[in-house]
Formats: sequence, C-alpha cells, structure tokens
Amino acid sequence: MIMKNRATLTRRDFLARVQAAGIALPLAGNLDLLNSFGIPKSQIFRNDYFSVSFDTKTGRLDISRSNDEKLLSGSVTRAFTNQGYISSGQSSFRHSVTLIRISDQLGEGKQIVITSSDSDKKIELNQKIFLYNNLHGVLVEADCCNRSSKPIVLRSIEPICVNNETGGALYWPQTVKLLTNGAMYYNPGEVIDFDPSSGKSAQSWWNICLFSGYDREGLSVGSVENLVAQGKISVSRDAGDSVSLVAQSILTEGFILDAGQKARSNRFMLNIGSDPYSTLETFADVMGTLNKARIHSLVNGWCSWFYTYEHVTEDEVIKNAEFASRVLKPYGTQRTICVRC
Repeated sequence: MIMKNRATLTRRDFLARVQAAGIALPLAGNLDLLNSFGIPKSQIFRNDYFSVSFDTKTGRLDISRSNDEKLLSGSVTRAFTNQGYISSGQSSFRHSVTLIRISDQLGEGKQIVITSSDSDKKIELNQKIFLYNNLHGVLVEADCCNRSSKPIVLRSIEPICVNNETGGALYWPQTVKLLTNGAMYYNPGEVIDFDPSSGKSAQSWWNICLFSGYDREGLSVGSVENLVAQGKISVSRDAGDSVSLVAQSILTEGFILDAGQKARSNRFMLNIGSDPYSTLETFADVMGTLNKARIHSLVNGWCSWFYTYEHVTEDEVIKNAEFASRVLKPYGTQRTICVRC
C-alpha cells in the first residue's frame, strides 16, 4: 500500500504539498535519490510578480516575470580573491536550496537560501533571494565563507553576475539610456546613451537605471544597503536586447577573510516600475526603510566635506555650528554637524 501511494504521487502534487505545509526543502546530498521521489533538479519559487528558478546541477539562477518573460538568466554568485574568481557555476560546487517564510520591515514573503560548497571544502558561497508579496522587485545578497585552514584576501563579492562567460543575460528590451551614480554625493552621475556599437561597459556606483522611454516601464538595479562594502554596477550591451550585468560589493583593499570567517555583500535589488520615475521612487523608499532614514525633518545636518574638503579649520567649524544653531532653532529639528578630518 505504501509503494502504491508513493507511485501515484505526482511531482506537482508533492511540491504543492511541501510548499503548502511551509516545509523547508533541502536539496543537498544524493540528488539522484531525491529525484526518485519526484523532486526536480531545477526548483521554482513564485509570487505575484516573479518566478525564481535555481538549477542545482549548474548552480545558475533564472528570474522571470509573471507573464513568463525572462528578466535574468544564467546568474552565478562569485567571489574575487587573490587567487582569482570563485564561482558557484564551477563544476566542483554542490548546491542545496531551502525556502523560508519571512516577515520584516518590507512586508511578508519568501526567502530562498542557496548554499554552494566546493568539493575541497575550502570555500562556501551562500545566496539569499527575497520575494515580497507587495513589492515589484527581487532582492539578492550573498556571502563568502572561508572553510579552509588559511586566510584568504577577499576583494569583492558578486551576488549577481550574468554575462557571456556565464552564458546568461539581463533582458530589458529597447534600453536606450542609462542613469548612473558617482561614488560620492557631490557626483550625481549622468545620463548616457546605451550604444550597442561601443562595446564598452558602463560603470555606476550604488545603482543604475535602465531607460527605454518615458511611457514605458523602468528597471533599476542597485545596492539598497551599503553597510559592509561599496556597491558597484557594471552593464554592457550584448547581442540583441540582452545585457551583461555584474553587481559587486567591493571590500576594503587588502581585506583578509580568516579561516572559519564569513563576509557578506550588500543587499541588491532589481525593481520594476510603471515608468522610470516610479521605479526610482520605489528604490529610494526601500533603501530608506531598510536603513531607517529620517525623512521628516526639514534640515537634519550640515557637512563641511563637500565645501572645504580637508582644508577646514576649527574656527570655521565653530562659526558654522553657531550659525546652523540659530537657523535651525525655530524649526525645533535635531541639529547635526558632521566634520570630516
């Protein structure tokens, strides 16, 4: 009787029952044995906006929209060390997937946790994908764990990497311009033509917006957290409407990851809006929520750096602080003076 029930349980029924019960589904170990029970090697998770598919055989991630249009394909997680790139797409890695229900400041949803371990047990790459019920966006972060007995120099972590090398791409049809950001606040970035004939990679700090028309949907990609590294985005035009995309978290020069220690990337988001303005506004809202931004004060600070750089004197700081105090006092706002030295 038991064998009969097992034989008549379809793959679709098994997965539906597992997800309905909210069970975390590990996919590590003997994949052939697991497949004999009807569990596919490619796992698919959905919400009202996206479907996320991870192939445990190749270590690659795909994201599609609710209408089955591809948004991202063939994405891998990479760590850049003093010995070169380490990628979750390497054949020496084995992968497992776990689904977790989440409820946090951004709302309720699913967290997909992907663990990728190499056969030598020296490096472990972990990726987390966040799907929220009420957010037209996908958040991704990654970490790198040193499982060896020796320290390594870790230069950057890339939670998203799709290019010709990985066999993947970002799909955003008819992109004609890019909105970039500079590394510091005084550099607002620029609007540049996304010229398919140039063959050059466009670089942007923190985030980038892909523009295909004022009356068309907009797509922004960027770091909504900048707590542990500098976020950097690189895009370039491939064949047709496909785009190469690398989202980096660049660590301090010479960063040492000791044996048994873990370092993580910033949290990146791909979000879609009905037009370019709304997608940027949503990006800013999410960033403000995660970082507890104070948005209600008329003025909440003054920084000397962008005016004086390192040439500020103590006397000038005191005079400006006194002036700021007189100006802000009628508003009853919190007074913050920032001085870079």
